[in-house]
Amino acid sequence: MRKRPATGRPDGAAPDPFCQPPRRPMEDRDSNAAPARPWWRQKEPVHRIGYILSAVWMAGIVVVTNGDTGHFLFNFIFTVPLAGWVIGLVAAALLRRAERNRDR
Repeated sequence: MRKRPATGRPDGAAPDPFCQPPRRPMEDRDSNAAPARPWWRQKEPVHRIGYILSAVWMAGIVVVTNGDTGHFLFNFIFTVPLAGWVIGLVAAALLRRAERNRDR
């Protein structure tokens, strides 16, 4: 099997400098400025909280029921996190609508 050159291109040529992604200015990289949106409007932290709560709930159910699928609580292992996500989506839509109406 033939090895690829160190440049990553099959012909061994140097990478094209015009195909590089644009660089951000140095002051943008190290900026500790507050985000433009509040934390609940940013999806990533809210999704992480949802993932963690779902995992904790499921692990808690498995621990409490000792993995017995016939146990009463095991019926709720998926329905409670699903209901939490649906309620979260509805709450986000209502907050977004209220924020939009307030700006008018």
